[in-house]
Amino acid sequence: MAEYLTTGCMLTCTMGAVPAPFVTMPLPGKTQHMGALPGALITDIVPLVNIPTFVMCRAPSNPTVIAATTAAMGVPTPGACLPVPASGWFPPAISETYCGLSKALISSKCLCAYGGTIAPTMAIDMTMTTAP
Repeated sequence: MAEYLTTGCMLTCTMGAVPAPFVTMPLPGKTQHMGALPGALITDIVPLVNIPTFVMCRAPSNPTVIAATTAAMGVPTPGACLPVPASGWFPPAISETYCGLSKALISSKCLCAYGGTIAPTMAIDMTMTTAP
């Protein structure tokens, strides 16, 4: 059974400093997965809405890293992270769609324009979100 990317799944970036939780948009009629959590579409890649900041970035092509490295006289120095997704989530779910768009999976990844790869690291644990 496929595991879908849902709100609350943790994301990491290969160039980022810390993991951050993913948030998808709950749209009318959109399939819910894992209880009441909306499943992500391959187009859920809006910076600071769906894809959070990973706090600090070490990608050499990120303008904030370039500025910090220049200020440190050429010593590679991390800068602020503002993800710039350059692609949708891939690979998509083959059989599940919403308004013609495929769903994203836990195994899906998206690329950042600065060179990082953003990927879910784990599905949300539903036992943590329910009251005893």
